[in-house]
Amino acid sequence: LGGTSSVQFLASAPATNGTATGSTAQGGGGYTITTGTNDTIKLNVDGHGWQVVTLQGTETTAANIVSTLNTVVNGGLGLIGATASVTGAGATAHVTITSNSTGLSSSVQFDTSVTHDASAYLGFLNGVQAGYAGANAVDSAVTPLGLTAGTSLPTSLGVGTVNITTGTNDTLNLTID
Repeated sequence: LGGTSSVQFLASAPATNGTATGSTAQGGGGYTITTGTNDTIKLNVDGHGWQVVTLQGTETTAANIVSTLNTVVNGGLGLIGATASVTGAGATAHVTITSNSTGLSSSVQFDTSVTHDASAYLGFLNGVQAGYAGANAVDSAVTPLGLTAGTSLPTSLGVGTVNITTGTNDTLNLTID
């Protein structure tokens, strides 16, 4: 390398999944879903467009709702591009919807303006969007290799053993010149 030639690395945090969580305490009144009243959830996963998931029948627990969201019930579609899970039970139950992707575009957004919407009832706020917000998020091998952002190639990597895991720290983001 000579003159202005250089190789620079961008150290970034590991990419994560976008998630959004709602709770019984936020929604108030419990998790009873009534057909035609509060039975739909409108969400946008990874910015791919709005989808409406209709909960069929009457759901009495957070676990029932999560099961319904993750499966096809009475011909209705479950979540596309995301997975629902539940922690806790009763008044302390939390329903979490997590994007199946990672990175900058990984996000989960709700629209509680849709008629008969269950999102607000479950504690998801209108327009809430959860996702990885870090700049230039990639599964980065820069840190495991001991390289720092904006530096040229070092004479020593500063580490003894480098373990590269597919999908975890397997990408080098670099700028030349």
